[in-house]
Amino acid sequence: MDDHAKTTGNRMETNIPAAVSTEIGIEKKSKRKPQRRERGIREIPEGSGIWYVTYADGTRLANGRPRIRFRKAGTYANAVKLRHKVKTAANEDKLAEIIPPKRRQVTFTEIADAALKYKEGKPSYRSDMFRIKQLKEWFGSHFAASLKWDTIEARLFEQETEGEWAHSTYNKYRSLMSLAYRLAIKRKEVIYNPIGEVEQREEDNSRVRFLTVPELGKLRKNTPPEHLPKIDLAFHLGLRKGNQFRLRWVDVDLPSRRLVVGRTKNGEVHYKRLNNSALAAFMAQEQLSKGSEWVFPSPDDSTKPLSESGCRKWFATALKKAGIVDFHWHDWRHTGASHLAMNGASLKEIMEFLGHKTVVMANRYTHLSPEYQLKTVGRLDDVFDTSGRNEGRSEQVSEQTAETHVIVN
Repeated sequence: MDDHAKTTGNRMETNIPAAVSTEIGIEKKSKRKPQRRERGIREIPEGSGIWYVTYADGTRLANGRPRIRFRKAGTYANAVKLRHKVKTAANEDKLAEIIPPKRRQVTFTEIADAALKYKEGKPSYRSDMFRIKQLKEWFGSHFAASLKWDTIEARLFEQETEGEWAHSTYNKYRSLMSLAYRLAIKRKEVIYNPIGEVEQREEDNSRVRFLTVPELGKLRKNTPPEHLPKIDLAFHLGLRKGNQFRLRWVDVDLPSRRLVVGRTKNGEVHYKRLNNSALAAFMAQEQLSKGSEWVFPSPDDSTKPLSESGCRKWFATALKKAGIVDFHWHDWRHTGASHLAMNGASLKEIMEFLGHKTVVMANRYTHLSPEYQLKTVGRLDDVFDTSGRNEGRSEQVSEQTAETHVIVN
């Protein structure tokens, strides 16, 4: 075949439709050249369109070979740009500026311990020590960044139900966890605070539940003898639970009938005088403490104070046997303050008894029993009784009132 025929044949061959050329075995070659890949760039997995940059971070494995790292870049174009930056930075020993080292995974125990250190010197430090210990038992083995809000909420709800927590107790645990995460975010150990998703409980600070005199008698009757000093002092001292169970004998001056309470909730030292009942309770507890420096030592270790949860079981049993419901340990403060009010104590005296700084806070404890309120309004019957039940008494009081009115005028 001459040159013209070859040229014609080639031209005819190029004009054959693709479908026909495939049938007769002629393959149409693509003019597009395969894309040349940069060294140190990989698509993982192949065909995904997601590209990574590989680089040596300057460290070596146990076998002496360089440690290779992968950095996600996204598109191929981004991977090329990042690769050039990495090469330039590596030559100038500035690799950490381009690709910062991975953040170390911290455990919840680490951020909880840091939060407790932050709370040192605060009035709630001793109570927070106990709460942090509990939180570490529940979440300590988890990495802080991996803890999810629903896991936290479920565990707190479980403890709230089992321990019959007040809403304020739930909120204190929640608040302490939130503090731990906020501080960790400042230290750039985590980037997210899951506690923000955990619902806060609504607290009812207006609730005042106190025991009547018959209920007090029933409860003492059903309380084991070794625990009687605890409830007697709770009633006659009006201390918060944490302050009562952290009393040391060095703070108790029995001859002078004086008690020094460590820093209370408002951050001040509080002094109390001991009445006869409180004095008798301390003397009984002195025999039970068996030489410990703590007034209420832990039954497991006398060198440590009784934990705030140390009276939960026996107290719940005593309440159940006495038929008393809706009463918590903190309600001893309500009980003492309310009975003081019912027996004529002034608002200032109740303030001092409770260790409050303002009248507003003390005022919520002065709600009186229905019987006492009935006795109060019953005095108006003495002035003018329209029921007919105390007609003679009413007339006598009215005459005395009239005489007083004349004298005054």
